[in-house]
Amino acid sequence: MKHALVYALVIAAGVKALGGCSSSQASDPTASTAASLTYYKDVKPITDAKCATCHVAGGLAPFALLSYSDFIAQKDAILPATSQGVMPPWPPTESCASYAYDRSITPAQISTLRDWVDAGAVEGDPSQYVALTGIQVESISRIDAHVTPTVPYTPQLQPDDYHCFLFDWPETADSFVTGLGVKPGSPTIVHHALIYAIPPDQVATYEAYETTPGAGYTCFGGPDKSGATTTTTTALPSLIGGWAPGATGSDFPANTGIKVAAGSKIVVQIHYNTLNNPPVPDATEVDFKIDPTVLIPAYDLPFTNPSWPKDQTMNIPAGDADVSYSFSFDAMTALSLASKGGITSTSPITVWSAALHQHNLGTHSTIDVTHGDGTDECYLDILHWNFHWQGSYAFNQPKTIDSGDTLNITCHWDNSAANQPDVGGVQQSPRDVNWGEGTEDEMCLGFLYVTQATP
Repeated sequence: MKHALVYALVIAAGVKALGGCSSSQASDPTASTAASLTYYKDVKPITDAKCATCHVAGGLAPFALLSYSDFIAQKDAILPATSQGVMPPWPPTESCASYAYDRSITPAQISTLRDWVDAGAVEGDPSQYVALTGIQVESISRIDAHVTPTVPYTPQLQPDDYHCFLFDWPETADSFVTGLGVKPGSPTIVHHALIYAIPPDQVATYEAYETTPGAGYTCFGGPDKSGATTTTTTALPSLIGGWAPGATGSDFPANTGIKVAAGSKIVVQIHYNTLNNPPVPDATEVDFKIDPTVLIPAYDLPFTNPSWPKDQTMNIPAGDADVSYSFSFDAMTALSLASKGGITSTSPITVWSAALHQHNLGTHSTIDVTHGDGTDECYLDILHWNFHWQGSYAFNQPKTIDSGDTLNITCHWDNSAANQPDVGGVQQSPRDVNWGEGTEDEMCLGFLYVTQATP
């Protein structure tokens, strides 16, 4: 299968520190009576902190929320969305762990929005605007390299087209990616994007995959060309990061980064899905923050049951409303194998962030660690899975994996008739589903951004 199993394990969005939009909890403005509430004094500080990262022109959200007129035009939709917890989207359950960049909105902030609308939605004085304090905005702080196809690509295979684009790596010495940002050119058809570093000894092979330089090539399963013959090399391509719906870009944890050797090339693999949207030209952009050295080399590592993709043992029967699968493995061994020995199983491992990935039938997933003393530590619990809001969630305090710890993953799906997708306005009938790379297939994948623990 060449490297198919390796890459099947990393077809996840939510990859490494690519969390969703906006910011952490912060202090609210001075409490006001409903009659005195105004947009500039009371509402804009909240929406700038919790909404504006996504709700900008050309952003992930379908409309902007930067001005009074923006908000007035959408106020009838915003109130139910915030009251019901749909917006701002924040999938992790609060009881699992504490994460940076928490974009959830507080009950007091919801009340402020509601009371302001009920009192007449007064605009107020712009001079009274004061931004909320203590905001952590997740973004890439510096762009040192930027890649995008020279010619936009229109998907040729339907409904799922995996296409790889090959780019030069700009650095002439070994270096480290310390931040990543991905901007889908056509979000309606871009299912996810993954970015790989191709080691120097494989560059000629990957260059030969392109029949026309710059045009890319079809690449189901990973950065290898579909149908290409297995090559024997001293190193495999390594995952740098990626994008999935709901993700933005960010710096990686301080003093960490993923190594890219001098003479490497970059492959950007994009999964296009045109099940409900017509093929259109796409030119997805990728931004890199690069540093010559870091204190601690990092790895972006998948975790799943290898049997699920390899042997197709993750069958989700048609009509079943709650199918679940679980897998557990020695944590240090699993991460050492996934890093190809870059992380050793002989000393503790630091875990900086966690992500989970399912497709459209997913309902609930969790990744956790059972420590050697029998205690369980939750890393990430997504109680209400939403394919359109994925990301990696950075811990406020990094976690430690040690000898005797077990890594666990569990996923649930609803394959009942009521939970089938619409295609062209027609709800589909249930069918047996298994692990696969298509949008209508499924996955159960965890992802951890890790380093060897420092002494």
